[in-house]
Amino acid sequence: MCGSMADIQSVTAEIRRGKKKDRKKKPQGKNIKLHRAATHSCESWTLRKNEETHLEDFDMKGLRKILHISWTAKKINEWVLNKAGVKREVLDTVKARKLAYYGHTMRKQGNCLEKKIMQGTMPGACRRGRPHMA
Repeated sequence: MCGSMADIQSVTAEIRRGKKKDRKKKPQGKNIKLHRAATHSCESWTLRKNEETHLEDFDMKGLRKILHISWTAKKINEWVLNKAGVKREVLDTVKARKLAYYGHTMRKQGNCLEKKIMQGTMPGACRRGRPHMA
């Protein structure tokens, strides 16, 4: 769900290689790379509550790794966000990209299959009865 496994592994490897001197700086560059890996091809996702919580958990885990905060430190998520100086924006980004993709698809001209599928206006009728597996 969260991009390809190679993307996520490369981002986490970069996080691990990070220098400990940079703890007081805001994690702008690394956080952006983490968001890119987490939201790869998110336009086609179907977001349910379960996936939303997984995205938020992935984001918080990445921030904790960037800031070198151990899980034994017992810090709440709001404290971590405050320390990093960022807001939770992964879900907002995903929803904005989905909406932008929908608008892009709806502006297409003519009989575009993608547009018909998104609108739910496929021609023809379904067969009656139970579908048979041939």
